[in-house]
Amino acid sequence: NEGCYNPQNSEQFDQLYHYNVKDVLTMALIKPSIEALSGKMKAGGSIEQANSMVVPYLTAMCQGLRINTEEKKAILMRNERYKAQLRRMLSLLVGRDLNPNSPKQVSEYLYNDMKLKKPSKDLTNEKTLLQHRLKHNLPSISVILKYRSIAKESYNLAGTSTFRLASRKLLGRWGTNIQNIPKKLRKLFIADKGKVLVQADQAGAEAMIVGYLCVPGNFRTLFLEGIKSHVFVALRLFPDVWAEQLGRSVDDFCEAPISELRNIKGWDDLYAVIKDSDNWSADKRYYFMAKMVCHASNYGMKAPTFRTNMLQKSQGAIALENKEAKRFLATYHKLFPEINQWHNETIEKLKSTKILKNLFGYPRYFMKHLNREMISPRGERFCMRSEAMIGDNWKEMIDV
Repeated sequence: NEGCYNPQNSEQFDQLYHYNVKDVLTMALIKPSIEALSGKMKAGGSIEQANSMVVPYLTAMCQGLRINTEEKKAILMRNERYKAQLRRMLSLLVGRDLNPNSPKQVSEYLYNDMKLKKPSKDLTNEKTLLQHRLKHNLPSISVILKYRSIAKESYNLAGTSTFRLASRKLLGRWGTNIQNIPKKLRKLFIADKGKVLVQADQAGAEAMIVGYLCVPGNFRTLFLEGIKSHVFVALRLFPDVWAEQLGRSVDDFCEAPISELRNIKGWDDLYAVIKDSDNWSADKRYYFMAKMVCHASNYGMKAPTFRTNMLQKSQGAIALENKEAKRFLATYHKLFPEINQWHNETIEKLKSTKILKNLFGYPRYFMKHLNREMISPRGERFCMRSEAMIGDNWKEMIDV
């Protein structure tokens, strides 16, 4: 682990290159063992397919993709006008010109002018501003956050015509591509001649893994019955919304066993309405809210962090009261008590062995003192996705 930094001079570059040579040589030494293991797992085809994509992925990362330049210009012009109006609004709220992208100016406004409680670190980052937004009725914070979100769409092209977002630099020189590009911007990309752009995603894969890591219960039953967990949770969180949309009570759906839901008349219509709510106005995206509840609860998130996360992901549109956030999470765990049981079993396993294994059986060792902050820092998830614990049903997981 001696080369994980951005080199600043020739000596550091030399050290980085030596580190990479060691990396390559080590891989060459263990390759025979990897090939033997892949043969036993019959994974040769998967490895060959992944290796065949290395050059195309690296090429796309360095060169970027072609885009609709006229549409890009139109978006950038609109964003500049939008930012100008937001900054004008902010100056009226604050009483002076304030640059939303300036940490110094924003910090001075929040902690000197408005006398807000000053955190020990990250004074003006997005999470801190969202937390202030939940506690204080300051429209200026919403404007600052909106301005920054629009500013991110004024892409730093880093010398290319890719319309990619600028992020951390590679070797301190070149910008890299972000992984998730906003949906509204994906239409800008143009496929090379003779090619098409596709988006492939294994729907609900992570939630399914959770269902099989837990003991058999309602959560696993959803997947066995072919019912999306986000739809089921949305049904139970917002029954009045669906009753109003369908013009009928949905109590029979809420009270029925999961295995019988698909056989109840009107299920397809209800399912379609719940899914369609993801396209409603930002503050009424009930499917999206249920999805957020699922992800948060599966990783042990508590109400305060969940509220901030919801506000962040909805770009400020969904500001839950603490009581409502608690109800959402409590409802989820009442529906799926096996998930809390899995959390507790994982914690106990960690305490007794200081080892967690991923889905391939690879161990992760925790040598530091295991305190409450490590297991659940500020209510955030105690278990990283790559460190998900495998119980006695690991063979069943591999079969799945």
